[in-house]
Amino acid sequence: MAESTASHDFLEHLAARDFAGLASTLSPDVQVRLLLPRGLEEYSDRDAVVRRIEGWFGTASVFDLDSSTAEPIGSRQRLSWRFRVVRDGHTQEVVEQVAFLTLGSGGIDRMDLLCSGFQTELSPEA
Repeated sequence: MAESTASHDFLEHLAARDFAGLASTLSPDVQVRLLLPRGLEEYSDRDAVVRRIEGWFGTASVFDLDSSTAEPIGSRQRLSWRFRVVRDGHTQEVVEQVAFLTLGSGGIDRMDLLCSGFQTELSPEA
């Protein structure tokens, strides 16, 4: 899987909340470390990773991709994305994540992700 294609596909599926498609970009035994506001989580199973990501974004009533980047950094790929979301029906939040990927022939073999957490969107006058 070419680096630019794997990165592009991952971001495309994530932005579309196409979790089956997202799973197809990950190796079956993908190794994932997530540094989240409440601490570190580690997974070594594609289905568990997809369930975790779906738990963050799957039920949002508003889910808009605000920005994203993809670029190589040595032998890895750096991805970032920022979403504006509404998860409780009325509070707009923003969340940004940065991931470093190691890619293999079966897709993404390793991911190290840092998450900002869901932050309440401040009004311009705040």
